[in-house]
Amino acid sequence: MIRSDNPHDDVAAVEASFLRATREALRLAKLHGQRVPIERDGEVVWVDPDEVKLPESDEG
Repeated sequence: MIRSDNPHDDVAAVEASFLRATREALRLAKLHGQRVPIERDGEVVWVDPDEVKLPESDEG
């Protein structure tokens, strides 16, 4: 866990954790051929696995 006196460091760590979790969930959905819900033009729509775009990794 990140410990810091700067509260913005905690926000950055949480955002990075959410990005990693989202990337992993999308990767698994593609792997298993599952559709995923996304927001498009203010509405929730289901997209097929071949349309799923994985967020770029900020690691490595």
